[in-house]
Amino acid sequence: MGQVKKISFIDDGAHTTFVSGVFNILHPGHRRFLDFAASKKKHLVIGVFSDSFAGEKAYMPEEVRLAAVRAYSKKARVFLINDNLKKVLSNLKPSLIIKGPEFRDADNIEKIVKSWGGELIFSAGNEKTGANIENEKIEFRIPWDSQEIKEYIHRRNISKSAIIKIIEDFSKLEALTIGDIILDVYRYCRPLGMSKEDPTIVVQPTRDESFLGGAGIVAAHARGLNAKSRLISVVGKDTNSQLTTKFLSQYDVDNSILYDTSRKTTTKTRLKCEGKTLLRLSDLVEANISKELIELVISEVKSYLKHANIIILSDFNYGILPNKLVNKLSELANQNKIVITADSQSSSQFGDISRFKRMNLITPTEHEARLALNDKESGIVSLAYNLIKKSEAKNAFITLGQDGVLIQNGQNIENAEGVDRLPAFASVCRDNSGAGDSMFTAASLALGLGADIWHAAFIGSIAAGIQVSSVGNNPISSENLIEAIYSCAS
Repeated sequence: MGQVKKISFIDDGAHTTFVSGVFNILHPGHRRFLDFAASKKKHLVIGVFSDSFAGEKAYMPEEVRLAAVRAYSKKARVFLINDNLKKVLSNLKPSLIIKGPEFRDADNIEKIVKSWGGELIFSAGNEKTGANIENEKIEFRIPWDSQEIKEYIHRRNISKSAIIKIIEDFSKLEALTIGDIILDVYRYCRPLGMSKEDPTIVVQPTRDESFLGGAGIVAAHARGLNAKSRLISVVGKDTNSQLTTKFLSQYDVDNSILYDTSRKTTTKTRLKCEGKTLLRLSDLVEANISKELIELVISEVKSYLKHANIIILSDFNYGILPNKLVNKLSELANQNKIVITADSQSSSQFGDISRFKRMNLITPTEHEARLALNDKESGIVSLAYNLIKKSEAKNAFITLGQDGVLIQNGQNIENAEGVDRLPAFASVCRDNSGAGDSMFTAASLALGLGADIWHAAFIGSIAAGIQVSSVGNNPISSENLIEAIYSCAS
């Protein structure tokens, strides 16, 4: 019991929180969990299961796992558990033990804490928000010297030459993107003051700037990355649809735009004043497209299917990708052995990424994953596991803003080696719009070439880092990716 004697100075456990785990990869879920535990009592004690204790659950050596936890939780007392857990707890007698909510219904030996008046609670910590926008001009560099990235490269046998080869081979692909096309308008204003009639801020518009958004920018990213790119979408027959078509032509994206006179071309306007967004206006129709239009979309897809290497579904839940169409596209992709990926955004609207069945990759944010599973409290790894099970996806990213991305290999879902994480590559975020689109597109193209999910995630993270380092959602090019790799190659 020497391992417990080392921490016996802690007030006989009266002000102590105890947590334990394997901690193969210290991902954002672990960090959130440890931060939460540290906030509860004066002292935090962390037990890391030894190789012999953890058995098959441990695939990283115990000394590596122990060092990672100590490096993150510098004020905690971290020790290796290589003895009977019940004996460890009986000697330490912590006043509080915290476990993840996924263990709530399990047979928890930690219940022993109640015998000395302690408490056992279940929590994964609190959800964090994404990165803040910084306004200074910055140059993106891949943080090759980051210990987390070095370890990921070693674990997943990533090499710069392999990454560059994948990026160069994007030119061999033909990508078919289907989804909601959006016109993003930035209306810049100058402040005039407060209205004297009611408590309203008064601004004067000075200029408008328009950008291609939604599935349109995803298709533009694919073309910028040197793949041949075609977009299939449904828009209204209006002036804004003409603008989106001009953007597609400008970005050299082929298109099969279908018109619906009962719809509007989705337009999102941001009122911006002195660098801040005051208000967002969404002018759109959320009804599903008609059965006739669904058949037209399927017909268009079939006509290009024999040349396509990948189908990319970019959904904003405005009715362009109803379930009937999604299921048919999944069926066609699987019949023709074509990679199919999906992203379904649910920021201000309701969506369900799990309805995209049997995808090669799905890329929800944490919020979108929780929405799909109606799960507000599970840890991130459990979230990814349950989402894979429900959607039958081959792979999933859960994007976490400034905390990077959690990667789950659905074909290796029961094995601890099937989950990993990458930190955010950009040190400062100027504008987070488009980060998810660029990561999703680049990773999808990598999978279209047969790359594994670990290389795809790395390439997607480079694209996202480049994207957030500049203002506006503009297409990323292969040259941008390769330049970032070479700019500080070690």
